[in-house]
Amino acid sequence: MGWRSPQVRDTLERKGFVQSNTGDAYFRLFVDGKFTGVKTKVSHGREDIVRGRFLFTQMKRQMHLTSEELERFFNCPMTGEDYIALLRSKGIIK
Repeated sequence: MGWRSPQVRDTLERKGFVQSNTGDAYFRLFVDGKFTGVKTKVSHGREDIVRGRFLFTQMKRQMHLTSEELERFFNCPMTGEDYIALLRSKGIIK
């Protein structure tokens, strides 16, 4: 199972990420209007993000998630608030 770029972009935006205004598809996480330092890049290509493949591995590293957590993030059991709480519990953001 994989996620396509439009689904990934939509999910990121619903959960607090904002796309940068550069030509690249970078998404930065903001909490209470402040950039947290967490960012990820979404491919412009048509390749699906599939567990165990390069794009999946890059996104989980950039988003500070395990494979299982990334799947929960994009399959939507994890809310934006859950994600922020998880990052706080890991000491990634304050």
